[in-house]
Amino acid sequence: MSRSLLALALVVASPTLAQAPTHEGRWVVVDASRAGQARDAAVEAVVEDMNFIARPIARRRLREGLPIHQAIELRRDGERLRVKVGTFYDLVAPVDDSRHPITDALGTELSARQRWDGHTLIQRYSNEDATLTLKLRFSEDGSTLRFETRIHAERLPSDVVFSVAYRRAS
Repeated sequence: MSRSLLALALVVASPTLAQAPTHEGRWVVVDASRAGQARDAAVEAVVEDMNFIARPIARRRLREGLPIHQAIELRRDGERLRVKVGTFYDLVAPVDDSRHPITDALGTELSARQRWDGHTLIQRYSNEDATLTLKLRFSEDGSTLRFETRIHAERLPSDVVFSVAYRRAS
């Protein structure tokens, strides 16, 4: 096999180089009201198992920490992928699952990482208290994405899990 053909095969097979560009662009929420209802239902399912004193505090903190993001943007930045999730997260990192420090919009210092799994970009943000997993599941044709959120924290009786639909804006 010639060197140029081998180089082309490597680029096509590489998830960091081959998959990221197909999903670059801006994505907007399809139905913010329905998304808010899904988030609120997920929060209520978790806090209903808490005692009556902790319940309103946890409800408020979870809703504040889980806004419905109006837009998500993906852009290649050299060998790195920039993923901007609303105004909360702006991660510029390789998609090799390596850890990178980041501060979220609330000022919380986190360890962040991201990787591809087929047409799904998986991001994990964690600190000593909790892990937030975001899965951006892109449709085969690239016109839509399903944004899945999962929060795991030892202080919660179960994980908060919900998803939101987005469509390509550009």
